[in-house]
Amino acid sequence: MTVTKFLMMLLALFLVACSKGGDDRLIEKIGLETESQIAAQNSSNFARGKEVQGDLDRLQTFVRAVEGEYKGDLKLEGIDYKLKVKLIPTRPLTEYSRNRTLEEVLFDYQNLNLTIHIKQWNPKTPLSAVSCVLENFRPDIRKGNFKVITEKCKNIYEFFVTESEPALDGQREEDSSSFAAQSVQDGKLTKIDYLVGKFESAISANAVVFKLTREEE
Repeated sequence: MTVTKFLMMLLALFLVACSKGGDDRLIEKIGLETESQIAAQNSSNFARGKEVQGDLDRLQTFVRAVEGEYKGDLKLEGIDYKLKVKLIPTRPLTEYSRNRTLEEVLFDYQNLNLTIHIKQWNPKTPLSAVSCVLENFRPDIRKGNFKVITEKCKNIYEFFVTESEPALDGQREEDSSSFAAQSVQDGKLTKIDYLVGKFESAISANAVVFKLTREEE
């Protein structure tokens, strides 16, 4: 039950009680005070709703740009591996034409995340594939990166969005991903086609850099 509905019910109960006692002035006073409280609460909810809707819009813009499937190559200790990453929204990306309640907007914002499915395999070795799934991951839409550290994955993966095909020449992934993420929010970039990745084995501290390319649907 919302605060507004509660106040309205409370007002109705007071009015009924007071009307039985015949105190019209008290009824009027309570009515005015309650209406003022309801108006203040509605104003607060409206302001909060606009703020959360803005956060939701930015999150949806980023998720819409990165969702999809990416594939690439990963070389570890002289062995070539294939890597596939799927980024799947946890909720439909829906635009509404009507005004929605604060509760509705908050629900969508809190529950819109990414499911990240990672699959790695050696194409020369049958049955070599290993995979893991990270659910309800909230991406950093400002930095434009995803760091996958979970018990479900024995290795550590980090992915950075990029505007164009990366050269992997030692450039700072953090800088380019932040720039690409801002381009997404500015509307200059509607879809991410490349990811730069960093791989850290569970038994080695050395990071291997690789790139992933979006698979066309």
